[in-house]
Amino acid sequence: MIRYPVRLTRCDGSGVILTVPDLPGVTVIGPSEEFVRRCVSSVLEGILKAYAAEDRPAPSPSRIPGAPTVAIAA
Repeated sequence: MIRYPVRLTRCDGSGVILTVPDLPGVTVIGPSEEFVRRCVSSVLEGILKAYAAEDRPAPSPSRIPGAPTVAIAA
């Protein structure tokens, strides 16, 4: 499993924004933390497959102490 750190931002009662600092542009917006965490896993899998298809190395997950993470299959 690969664990990427994420940033969660709660919106004024209207949901949650999740971003992945190691993959600029990856943003998921949804009604709850559970929802965005579930969605971002499939987004990350697709992005990492695209990196592989283009023979580009995927960014390594950074270590941000205390940051929540999302795990995806290696």
